Amino acid sequence: MRVRACILIVIWLVRALYADELTWPSNSIYSLPALSLENQLGRQENIASWSGHPYLLGMFYGSCQMVCPIEIEAIKTFEDRFHAQGNPWIKVNLISFDSSHDQRTNLKQEADQHHLNSAWYQLWRVKQGDLGYLAGVLGVTWRALPGGGFKHNAVVALMDSQGRVVAKTTALALVHDESFLHAVQAQSSSVQGVP
Repeated sequence: MRVRACILIVIWLVRALYADELTWPSNSIYSLPALSLENQLGRQENIASWSGHPYLLGMFYGSCQMVCPIEIEAIKTFEDRFHAQGNPWIKVNLISFDSSHDQRTNLKQEADQHHLNSAWYQLWRVKQGDLGYLAGVLGVTWRALPGGGFKHNAVVALMDSQGRVVAKTTALALVHDESFLHAVQAQSSSVQGVP
């Protein structure tokens, strides 16, 4: 009887310790196969560590000369507009789909080039895992071009605190997308601070 009681206590403790991992909604990106990431500062995280607050999520690659710089600048413009209206800053996570070339130093250089405050903007590369699952949820597509580079789209998604897509827009529409702005306002009530 004591052995059974001890086993039940251990099971309860394990469930309590890992409750967040066991209870993600089925439509959460945290329920996808795990992604291990590294950012421009060398910090390594699992994508599920982003839970607990809303954020913007997109994909890019560092050597892009057209779409990705537009995407990053559109996000910055959106953030400035959003904050100027009295809203709190919201974190931005951009994941490279060219992790073999976008090493930590390249990500840092990209962040510096765009004057991204690392308190709010994180550029990530995949260390381990399949980015394709996440790309499918976000609606991001890319394919390698014969001469180098990629043909791709640029989607910016608003994620809620549990990793669910609340709203999506394109990088080109982001700055003037009122419905996306309202969705971000509705999700951002828990975000505090100024970069």
